[in-house]
Amino acid sequence: MLETAKALGLEDLKGYTTSRVLTLEVTGTDPQRTAVIANKMAEEVSGVACEVMNVDSVNVVDSAKVPTSPSGPKRPLWSLSDLREPNGNPVNKNAAYDKQYLAGCYGADPYLTRIEEWA
Repeated sequence: MLETAKALGLEDLKGYTTSRVLTLEVTGTDPQRTAVIANKMAEEVSGVACEVMNVDSVNVVDSAKVPTSPSGPKRPLWSLSDLREPNGNPVNKNAAYDKQYLAGCYGADPYLTRIEEWA
């Protein structure tokens, strides 16, 4: 923090407070159990963080609550063996699925071809 103070043209940062925010994310198939695990982890991490960061307290800003609806839509999963050529024939087992899919084959959105340019 001394480096930060010097960068700001100050001798030190006494009288100023800083905040650090930690985010815990827990996913699972049982919503109730997942919420309990997330809240227990937050409780445990708070104690460890106090020791590690040498601070008096760490406050949990929000606790996990059991969701009342799914966090996302159920998406169908497709096996590569389900992919078909435009004429309905199965795709050749030696095909370059990734490049052909991104090129718009197998019913993909051709817009995805730009992803290759993003890298």
